[in-house]
Amino acid sequence: MRNRTALLGALFLLAWRAVAPAEDEFMEGLQDMLKASAFDGAFRVQLSGLADFEDYQIQQPAPGLLYANGNNLPNARLTLFLDAQAGSHVYMFVQSCVDDGRGKGPDPAG
Repeated sequence: MRNRTALLGALFLLAWRAVAPAEDEFMEGLQDMLKASAFDGAFRVQLSGLADFEDYQIQQPAPGLLYANGNNLPNARLTLFLDAQAGSHVYMFVQSCVDDGRGKGPDPAG
């Protein structure tokens, strides 16, 4: 079993290494599309983001305050970042997160 796992891991690394240069070029092109500058670089804006997906396997009945229809609890999240700079002294950072609200505790307002 260990040999099979090691072989699959090695094949995955070789395949990833073969695809990595093309992926790097794609990601660099995408990153360049999400940047803007004006006035010879005195004003710059960059948009970036992060997409997360988690899937938790839980026992039945679910412990505590977990409410799930099945044996798993999926959690997806999208986080966007906006960086802006004007000159050498003004910098602004904005972050926005979109999820289904499962990561938050109970509402204290009731």
